[in-house]
Amino acid sequence: MENSKIISKEYYRNHVLSFTEQAMPGYPVSINEHCPEHAPESMCIGEVFHDNERIAYCESTDKDSARQYCRQIVDTQIAHTSAVKPAMQPGITDLAPALTAIREQLDSRLHGILLAHWHNDNKALSINALKQAGMYESTTAVYLAYAELARLLCDALNYIPMPPRNGQDPYLSLIIETVEPELHTSDSLALRLKPAIYQALESFFSA
Repeated sequence: MENSKIISKEYYRNHVLSFTEQAMPGYPVSINEHCPEHAPESMCIGEVFHDNERIAYCESTDKDSARQYCRQIVDTQIAHTSAVKPAMQPGITDLAPALTAIREQLDSRLHGILLAHWHNDNKALSINALKQAGMYESTTAVYLAYAELARLLCDALNYIPMPPRNGQDPYLSLIIETVEPELHTSDSLALRLKPAIYQALESFFSA
């Protein structure tokens, strides 16, 4: 595209958002990477891609507005697709390719937690061990990491988990199990992956 430059590309859920600054006719491309609102001589083009196919396009005077529109498109599409699919819990045949598909969206810390589960044959790991494996500073950060993984998986599967009867978070309940410490020990709360998630790691780490 003439008189344009790519500002950035970013992941949102299981889609890729691309933002390009394009000069209006008769004006050069601005060197400001944020498509400034005060520069009417340029506009920001937002594009949404899924599986390398463009599914949405918008034009705006600034990147923030373009990003908001693109994210709304993704949210609406995922909600619609999830609503028309059966609410059956995904099995290993669904989870393995989905986990591999979101590989690039997982940061090194979350990757470290998954590696710890894999190396320990999915034995229950204490919160302290998981914090160390992922280099997290708090227990809350560990749970947020699992929640991020669960949401990315559900987006890739176009699946909305049903709330469990025990009142736990439906996304966390999809991927982890809590192991209570024995009364005669001083061990803290421990976590392990659900069996299907653990099995899906075989293709994840061998890919």
